[in-house]
Amino acid sequence: MSPPLVSVITPAYNAERFIGETVESVLAQTYPTWELIVVDDGSTDGTVALVRSYGDPRIQVAEAGGTGLPAAARNVGFAVARGDYVALLDHDDIWRPVKLERQLQLMGTRSEVGLSHTAAEILRDGKLELPDPDPDALREDDLLARLLRRNFVFASSVVIRRELLEKFGGQDEALELRATPDYEHWLRLAPHTVFGYIPEPLLVYRMHDTNVTTNRTQVAVGISMAVDKTFRQNPQLDRRRFPELDRTIGINRLLAGMEGSGRRELWRAVRARPSDTKAWKWLLLSLLGTDAIRRLKVLRARLWPVHSRARTNHERDVVV
Repeated sequence: MSPPLVSVITPAYNAERFIGETVESVLAQTYPTWELIVVDDGSTDGTVALVRSYGDPRIQVAEAGGTGLPAAARNVGFAVARGDYVALLDHDDIWRPVKLERQLQLMGTRSEVGLSHTAAEILRDGKLELPDPDPDALREDDLLARLLRRNFVFASSVVIRRELLEKFGGQDEALELRATPDYEHWLRLAPHTVFGYIPEPLLVYRMHDTNVTTNRTQVAVGISMAVDKTFRQNPQLDRRRFPELDRTIGINRLLAGMEGSGRRELWRAVRARPSDTKAWKWLLLSLLGTDAIRRLKVLRARLWPVHSRARTNHERDVVV
């Protein structure tokens, strides 16, 4: 009996700069049974020609038509995927050779795991960084509550059972979720399955200036919409249990320079939990305004360059 087929979905828009390494990391997988569906979203560079140049029948190009939405491109891939499992891989990320093998071993022995994900190394300015072990990812209890507090799942590390997508749908294509469709998807799936985590860094997550989630305004709007949708779909949840949400949304609104500078959300956070020193810090910083905070960040980067690197984009909280 042949191993189950894994459909790898890679959205791409003007991805010629990075996508070659991404495709080659799939070709190098020790797990033999996969198909790679590169969903081109209206590229005007050599992305499509480069992908087709590999001449491998397991690699195909699908057309999304220029939506500008990663969620819409992924959904095009989901629609043509033939696999029992669906893996996500962004055009600028890289897999370690044993990634799919490790995840299929886990999901093959644990039928309750509907989504598996892994640790990741961060590729920044040509250098690899290995973050500390993530205690939230290691736990499997109270999954939805932990995800509401912080997104700890790297999208390009995810493998999902096909039946979960068929039952609960693909990614939400709302424009407001452009920077956070993965996060909304995890929140929607979390009440219905187990997320299995492999602490081995099997993904290389690339940080660069064109990452979608570097747009702070889009991130702030997307987090807020994903969270509101989750509470509507799960009326048993008491939002007062999650003051960290107001803190996170407030910080992102402040750094994005949005109306109100996040003060309303940060004030709610400190009222709900007066001992939250981080919320108090950001509430006070909000009085300075976004421009002053950005100048402080630049100054800190000059004085303490090792300690001033931004957190990875899959994390929703930030530090100055």
